[in-house]
Amino acid sequence: MKKTKLLVLASSTKHLGRCIAGREWLGGTADHPQLGEWIRPQGEETQGAILHPKFRLYRDVGGSRITRYGRPVEPGDLVEIDLEDQDSEDSQGSQDFQCENRKMKSGSWINLVRQIHLTEPLLEQMEEDPAGLWLPSRATGIKSDRVPVTQLSEHSTPRQSLFCIQPENLQFHGLDDEVRAKFRFENQDYCLKITVPDFNPGEFDQSDLANCRLVISLGTPFRPEGADEDYHFKLVAAVLCPSIVMTG
Repeated sequence: MKKTKLLVLASSTKHLGRCIAGREWLGGTADHPQLGEWIRPQGEETQGAILHPKFRLYRDVGGSRITRYGRPVEPGDLVEIDLEDQDSEDSQGSQDFQCENRKMKSGSWINLVRQIHLTEPLLEQMEEDPAGLWLPSRATGIKSDRVPVTQLSEHSTPRQSLFCIQPENLQFHGLDDEVRAKFRFENQDYCLKITVPDFNPGEFDQSDLANCRLVISLGTPFRPEGADEDYHFKLVAAVLCPSIVMTG
């Protein structure tokens, strides 16, 4: 049975589990990979979260036997995953706006193939250049870290809900017991929540920030306390640098 190979670019927190995402690995070498579309494997739990121990890596040994590899999956891991067929009814699940979603087959595990160093040339190849990070807020009172569900649906389903970008003027700031990334992209200022597990901004210096790429994910609908409508929040699912890859 053929498994999907995935170069993992994000492993972020989601409902006490992980949200894992990456680009399909079609072949090539670590320096010159052939990469396909974004894929966000979906677990069987709340809104597709992959819970412990399913987000930890395993290795195939002797065919059907598997042994525990131990650590959580992280950016730079080349993995194999059994996913539902793309044209099956259960392939994407209920989150139609997240067109990258693919359900993991029942009983499947994430198997490590090898680790790939995320070099500057490789990260440069990963960069995408969208016109913006989804829609700008329609009202001045709505922050740039979210977009109303109704507004997004009015403009039809987005082309994708994951981007790897190189931001301008990147800074990290603590705010209300969480860390946010402040940056500029396509003439728009953003201040987005970072969902990388155990993120430590102290491990970066200014030269690191100049070369960082961010994986931005459009989250599932959520209604903040006191709000009168649901929003899709724009989240920093990974902070990728040639010298540092923040992991779980």
